[in-house]
Amino acid sequence: MCSEIRPIEQGRLDSLCSIYAGINLMRLAKDIPADEFSAWERFKDVIRAISEEDDGDLVEVLTAGVDLADIPWVMLKLGSRGVREQRPFEIHRALASSSGVLIFIEKTDNDAEEPKTHYTVVRAVDESTADYILFDSYGFDRLVGGEFLDGDAVQITSAWVLAD
Repeated sequence: MCSEIRPIEQGRLDSLCSIYAGINLMRLAKDIPADEFSAWERFKDVIRAISEEDDGDLVEVLTAGVDLADIPWVMLKLGSRGVREQRPFEIHRALASSSGVLIFIEKTDNDAEEPKTHYTVVRAVDESTADYILFDSYGFDRLVGGEFLDGDAVQITSAWVLAD
């Protein structure tokens, strides 16, 4: 049951939320055992794969994160069966047949040159509030109404579910 396991948490100085989100999605689906050691082994596998890629720049990934286009590759390196892209407005429907949805969110009211972004996992929808319940590496609990994270307006720009 989802409430029995806790998400693996990311460090405050890295930009690896995509990898943590992938691991957490696979843990919800029971594709990775709930213990931390199993998650650590998968984490090492994907970090090793990034460092061995011809154009892999581990420093760039650690400080700037993973590009949206690379999520399917990351998920394969984590040992998943692959992922299917999901339209963000269909997350509620996708949850009916999957244990979670990996999403990419962007802070929409940000004055900085680069928008603030984050990968996380939606594990359920609170039917009474329409909030997305998160299984998040950074400690976020809810995406309020699917549009607000910690009081800031955000937009879900991409979403993925594990392939069958």
